[in-house]
Amino acid sequence: DPADVTSASHVDFSEMEVDINKIKQQLEDVERKATEVFMTSPTELLHPFKSNMDEFMGWAKKTIQDQFDFLADCQRRFSALLAYYCYNRTSGTTPGEFFGLWTELCADFRECWKVEQQTCAKRMYEEKRGSMKRLKKVGGAEVKKSSSTSTLKKWALSNRGAGKKRRSTDDVQKTKDDMDIERLVSVLTDPDST
Repeated sequence: DPADVTSASHVDFSEMEVDINKIKQQLEDVERKATEVFMTSPTELLHPFKSNMDEFMGWAKKTIQDQFDFLADCQRRFSALLAYYCYNRTSGTTPGEFFGLWTELCADFRECWKVEQQTCAKRMYEEKRGSMKRLKKVGGAEVKKSSSTSTLKKWALSNRGAGKKRRSTDDVQKTKDDMDIERLVSVLTDPDST
């Protein structure tokens, strides 16, 4: 996605390192102030504050170290990416310089892809339309569009008995009787069928 490449082009490793160092310095200032509070406070008031601060400081130091590790890993991966694409302009190539080229390429590709998808859809539509025209000519039937299913229902009801002789109620009754007799015969001859 071009948005991901654009986001990658805005990464500045040196700025991130400065920000992490700034947070680390602020944490050290907080730790110094907490130590001063520990020294000047009475022992009975120290217990909940000291244990909470120790827990927080341990978590914060670990988190800052993780951020330094992530930054180093990202820098290493970016260097490997530059080596993979044989991008040797200078040793201080930034993600903005490298991904700036890819941003334009991805945006152009996305536009070309949209145009190609529309062209394919139009071609498929024309093929289907052509095959429908051929079917109309071969079958000689006229196909009309219907806005509702009521037209279809009317046609089905009107053509239900087309080509067949209408049966009288006597015929229907005879058919039901025949079905009952056949069912009875099948039960008597094969008792396992029930």
